Formats: sequence, structure tokens, C-alpha cells
Amino acid sequence: MNRLHILQRFHVYLGKTTIPEVEAARRVMYATLLQQAYQDFVKSDALTEKVFKVFHMHEPQVKFVPLSSITVSKQDAA
Repeated sequence: MNRLHILQRFHVYLGKTTIPEVEAARRVMYATLLQQAYQDFVKSDALTEKVFKVFHMHEPQVKFVPLSSITVSKQDAA
């Protein structure tokens, strides 16, 4: 259920880490970071961890789209 959240957290951890050149070390590091990301959601839940941007939005985002920008004028149709 939290797969996307776990993968996003894994991505964040990867961004904070220097990737080793040696493949064996890289695999160990990937496994460790993925386990760490998984454990974050074993101990907690998606709402508490707030991994995605949508969880950090405090107020609704309201945008105004004028009707003239979504209708087809006669000049455009010709």
C-alpha cells in the first residue's frame, strides 16, 4: 500500500548519498537504503511521513481561468 511512498523516500535517501563506484558496494548501499525507507513506513504511515509535495500544501491552490481562454473564437475555427 505504501510502495510509492517507500520508493520516493528511497529516492530522497539516494539523493543524499554518494554512490560507490564498485558494483558490490553499490548493491549493499541500495539494499540498506531501501530497507531504511521500508522501515520508515513500518514504524509510521504515509500521512505522518508526508513524503509527497501534496502533503506539504497548507492551503488549497486556487487558479482563475478566464472563459475566453478555453472557448474557441470564430477566428480560430476558420
